[in-house]
Amino acid sequence: MALPRCITLVGPSGSGITTISKELESLGYDIIHPTLLETLKDDAGRTHLHAYIPKIWDALDQGVPLAGYFVWSLLDNFEWAYGYSQRFGIVWVDFETQRRILKESALWYKQVIADNGFNEHEPHLETD
Repeated sequence: MALPRCITLVGPSGSGITTISKELESLGYDIIHPTLLETLKDDAGRTHLHAYIPKIWDALDQGVPLAGYFVWSLLDNFEWAYGYSQRFGIVWVDFETQRRILKESALWYKQVIADNGFNEHEPHLETD
């Protein structure tokens, strides 16, 4: 499988990400370095949760003995297919220091839990 010509790398400066970035740039790749605030915005995570949570209520209404729901994935982690380049968690992890920061999707999900639901008609985000 060939690498795309544009790669997004997310990681703290001073980590191995900086070295990888320089090597890829020397090979002609365009590198995108999103800011931490852009990473924490996490529109796709909220859209994903907004789509799945009503399915939980549907299952309960149909008598499915659902005891709980766990978000996949809670934390950013190493993915076998993508390494550390893809961040799927609702909690951002600084892999160098292990510091954790809640993304917008985590804050939204926290409110859903506190309210025991959400307004299905609230505007939600669309992904491409």
